[in-house]
Amino acid sequence: MEYRDTERPLAWRYGVALVAVAAATAATWALQKAGLEHPPAPFLAAILLCGWHGGTGPAILAVALSTFMFDFFFLPPLHSLTFEPQTNPYVVVFLLFAALAGWFSAAPPPHMGIRSPRHLGKRPAAPEGRCVRIPQA
Repeated sequence: MEYRDTERPLAWRYGVALVAVAAATAATWALQKAGLEHPPAPFLAAILLCGWHGGTGPAILAVALSTFMFDFFFLPPLHSLTFEPQTNPYVVVFLLFAALAGWFSAAPPPHMGIRSPRHLGKRPAAPEGRCVRIPQA
């Protein structure tokens, strides 16, 4: 079940995922130049943003792109896509946390009362002549 803003165009939601991962790549590069060795936080923030505002599909795209960008640009050997969990377990750990972040942000449990931005400020329509009581959360 989708809890996110699906009223926006599909291209916009997936475009946000591309821009967020590109911004996370630039932020990670800047953090690395500042002295941090492998800072994954900007990528995780991009995944959370995409899941929250775009839904499941953009979150999955953000997880895939973030994992690719993190492995290709920031983990040794640089600029290669050799994926060997025995020699570089950091990619496996990153992928695990990225997938969890995307999953948690894309579909919060309904009992938590989290609503998507499209539901904020809207009130249910009442039949003519009737009042609707809106429960307070």
